[in-house]
Amino acid sequence: MAGLTYSAVFANQSVSATQDLLELLTSADTPITIHRLELSAGVTTQEVVQLQLVTRTTAGSGGSSVTPAATNRRNTIAADTAVNRQVTTPGTLGVTLHAYQWNLVMPIDLVLGKAALEIEIPAATRVGIHLASAPSGARNLSGVVEFEER
Repeated sequence: MAGLTYSAVFANQSVSATQDLLELLTSADTPITIHRLELSAGVTTQEVVQLQLVTRTTAGSGGSSVTPAATNRRNTIAADTAVNRQVTTPGTLGVTLHAYQWNLVMPIDLVLGKAALEIEIPAATRVGIHLASAPSGARNLSGVVEFEER
């Protein structure tokens, strides 16, 4: 049975240091599946940064909350998953699930060769989309993560 799907967006946010671009915290009884991650920088100069999908064992600090939006307009149920953007002091690293070298000139749209990603995140788990290497200067980044609550 399909769950409820949501997207969490951040747009044109200045980033100049390592941080969790997005952090998702699943509720105690609702696991999620991440289906898509899109990021763009809108720059014209080649620059490669390291991007990681990680779990966290503790909460970080800094950042702002993002309200996930239902992707189906008939879904009027608020997401159980909490989302924050730009967590400037990430929590303790748990496990690195995936690592990528991202050239900021090109938008990244991760679906891992499928129609959609299918990364299972258990209930009561904190996961971050972590910028592991800082850009050479401030960059305005935008992105979205799409996930399904099951």
